[in-house]
Amino acid sequence: MTASDKNAAAGPAGLDISRLNGWLAPKLGVEPSALSYNLLTSGRSNLTYLIDYNGQHRWVLRRPPLGHPGHNSHDVLRESRIYNALTDTNVAVPAIVAQSDESGPLGAPMFVMEYVDGFTLDGPADFDEVPRADRKGIAISMMHTLADIHALDPDAVSLGDLKRPESLVDRQLRRWLANIDRLAQQRTLPSTDAELLRKIQAELSARRPAHASAESLCHGDFKPNNLIFRDSTVAAVLDWELAAVGDTGLDVGWLSVIWSHELTRKWAPRPDSGYPTADELVQAYQSRRVPVDDLEFYQALALWKLACIRADVNARLRAGAMADLDVQVAPDDDVIARLAHAAGDLLTA
Repeated sequence: MTASDKNAAAGPAGLDISRLNGWLAPKLGVEPSALSYNLLTSGRSNLTYLIDYNGQHRWVLRRPPLGHPGHNSHDVLRESRIYNALTDTNVAVPAIVAQSDESGPLGAPMFVMEYVDGFTLDGPADFDEVPRADRKGIAISMMHTLADIHALDPDAVSLGDLKRPESLVDRQLRRWLANIDRLAQQRTLPSTDAELLRKIQAELSARRPAHASAESLCHGDFKPNNLIFRDSTVAAVLDWELAAVGDTGLDVGWLSVIWSHELTRKWAPRPDSGYPTADELVQAYQSRRVPVDDLEFYQALALWKLACIRADVNARLRAGAMADLDVQVAPDDDVIARLAHAAGDLLTA
């Protein structure tokens, strides 16, 4: 085996490079030996890899995480379908160039999309790099993009079937409660945390709005590090794995919590750094869309979901489901209770 053959066979976890090159290179019209792959994300959600061709062209590959349970949040072909549906709308998304199901080169579903030039904002240090004169414009562009997503008619873009008879709020409350019960039964979630999360779920269920302020396509994880920015505007919206049709207040509550809460600031700018406040972001959104009634409920639900997600991540870390991704992340039980208590505080404020 030559050195180039060895390089082609080796690659990041989750990819069989030899098989993948043989399948993908003809679709891209390139020489397989000149393709290289790098893992961009760790294993908490769908895995994302950067594909480079001799420094001349780049693409992005998405596949489910290793050891994933197989539910809809890791259905990459569903995600690919959403990208395709939004291609001709005013919501900017990358173009899909190839996809495959489990019978393909990875033995798992996957898709490949065009790489979008620009920059992401994945924490306070990234936000600090933005020129101060551009900071307000970037934040407002983000909110106008969210409003554009919510202004779409799901039926008109062939995504109306994403709507379910049960409301999206109720589905999330039910799904995450079931996951809490599963983790508690497996003894991978401390009983005190399980009881606290069940208590907050009951309070959320009792407090949930009787009717949504508006229903449309919801992104499901709309935050700065799932966007590509260029020239102070949003150049692409990424990571549609959690998208659904439902109460748009869910996206607004989620983003406003990510932007403002002390427990989620790893994804947001530092306070008093020249960016709009969370309240100002909501106002920018509502200048384009209907007001969000009972925003505190959606913010509390976001904090509770973050606590549930952390519990799930802890369980997977303890089970070693991420051990082969070359990342070192320790379980963090303390943050589960802190997020849950923050949700409860909002509900009783």
